[in-house]
Amino acid sequence: MRSQKEDKRMYFSVHWCHDGDHVTDVFLQQEALTLYAAELGDPILFLWGHPKALLLGARERTLPCLTDSAREAARKGYEVVVRPFGGLLVPLDAGVLNITWITPEALSIEHGFWKLTKFLQQVCRASGDLQVGEVQGSYCPGRFDLSLQGRKIAGLAQRKVRQATAISAFVNVYSRGIQREKIVRNFYETALCKMDPPPWLPDILEGTMGSLFAPHTSDDTEGFMDSFIQQCLSATNFPDIMLLESPPIPHTIIEEAKLRMHGRLDVL
Repeated sequence: MRSQKEDKRMYFSVHWCHDGDHVTDVFLQQEALTLYAAELGDPILFLWGHPKALLLGARERTLPCLTDSAREAARKGYEVVVRPFGGLLVPLDAGVLNITWITPEALSIEHGFWKLTKFLQQVCRASGDLQVGEVQGSYCPGRFDLSLQGRKIAGLAQRKVRQATAISAFVNVYSRGIQREKIVRNFYETALCKMDPPPWLPDILEGTMGSLFAPHTSDDTEGFMDSFIQQCLSATNFPDIMLLESPPIPHTIIEEAKLRMHGRLDVL
């Protein structure tokens, strides 16, 4: 039987991709961590980023000229992947941090979203009070959008794996809002082939996406993101939890994650 102290531990894992690294490897790692959390019986905080990727939702696979749009994005250096979570297209760059809170519990959708929402409000409190609610005109809109001064800075999604729950968020840490909006609009424009958009496709309006902080130069990007990651890890939202670096994932769990991800991750 575990001691009371052991019952209050949480693990963390950080993965920062560089040029040439595949975002599919990150989703495989995230699936393995979720399976591992179920086995350990403890939560895991997974923090990751990618310098140039477009993450699509399953519904966008139905757009008539999706392949043409994906090829155009690939020529510009973007890795295009249909992710195993809900939601719609999200662009990643060096100023976006992805945060996944993994719990061994089978939480309800509402409970899961509120758990991560409150954590993000705590971590980002130095930037101001983050508001919860859909931001009209933003990309990947949802009821649990997080906004700062009216502009969306984060969006949430989640996935169930056995009895475990993985609640994930992209957080625009520093500004490239207009560029990100343009990337999504252009992707949709090509993918539609001049046909009418389906009712679920958002109309991206300029100025709806924001960030926690002002732009930073490429020279200090990595150090800046490292600093923000440390804020996440030291958040007082978990005052009584012993935070430990995640131990190596057993090979059997990695193999199971590969089987579970087979056919779920489409690289376009």
